[in-house]
Amino acid sequence: MPDCAKCGAHYDERFDGCPLCANAVAGGGSPRNVYLPDISTPFGYGGALLLVVGTLLPALKLSAIVFNAEFSLLGGGPGFEAIRASANSPIQNFQILGVVLVAFAIGTVALMLIKMRFGLWATGALALAVTAYGYLTLNSKIAELIVSTGADPRALSGMIQPGSGWIALTAGSLLILASAFTSMLNGR
Repeated sequence: MPDCAKCGAHYDERFDGCPLCANAVAGGGSPRNVYLPDISTPFGYGGALLLVVGTLLPALKLSAIVFNAEFSLLGGGPGFEAIRASANSPIQNFQILGVVLVAFAIGTVALMLIKMRFGLWATGALALAVTAYGYLTLNSKIAELIVSTGADPRALSGMIQPGSGWIALTAGSLLILASAFTSMLNGR
C-alpha cells in the first residue's frame, strides 16, 4: 500500500492518489483522477422511481364538507371521470403529462443500464420542465375555475389545492440531474 507524500496516509492501490487529501501520486495521475464512490447509480434509479411514484401520488386535492377527493396524474381517485368530463375541469389532459413523466423514468433506467449517463442531463431537465409546466398549468386552471364560479376566491382556494405528487416529481427530476452531475465528476 502506497503512502501519501502530503499527509502520510496509507491508501489502496486502486486509487490514483490519496482519497483523504486528493494528492496525486508522485509519478501518476492528477487530483482529478482520484477515485470517488459511484453515487450516480442510486441517484439515477432513485430519481426514476420518484418520477413513477410522483405520477401515482395526488396531483390535485378537492375538499368540501361532504366531498373529498385526490387525483393523480395517471388518473386515479374516486369521481375522477365525472370531474374530468366537466367543461371547466382543472384536470383535463393531465394524464398525458403522467405518461410522459413515466416515459422519462423508463428512459432514465435504460440510460443507466446501457451506461450512457450523459443522456441523464436530457431526461432530468425535460422531466423538470414537464413537472414545472404541469404544476403551473394546474395552478392556472385552478385559478380560472375559482374565478369562473364567482364565489369568494379566499373561500375556495383552500378547497382546491395541488397535491403532494409534485414534490416527488421535482425531487425525482433533481435526483436524475444529480446523477448526471456526479457521473460527469467521476468521468463516466
